[in-house]
Amino acid sequence: MNLSASDLVDQAVEQLAPMVGTSASSLRAAADAFDAYAAKAPSAMHERIAAVVGEECRNAADCVQVRRAFLQGFRS
Repeated sequence: MNLSASDLVDQAVEQLAPMVGTSASSLRAAADAFDAYAAKAPSAMHERIAAVVGEECRNAADCVQVRRAFLQGFRS
């Protein structure tokens, strides 16, 4: 079975979403785990993929914090 690039990314997102969660702390923990793996990855491709996923987890965590701060300011 050959997957298209889109199918592969969709499958990766489906598998990652439950693992990383939606809270800022769980996203940061996932980012740290991917960064640690990237540091000892068996190949350059593994390292790069882990680094990209880690960075995306950090970006998502930052977005969660910004949203939370905005909503708290809005409610005040």
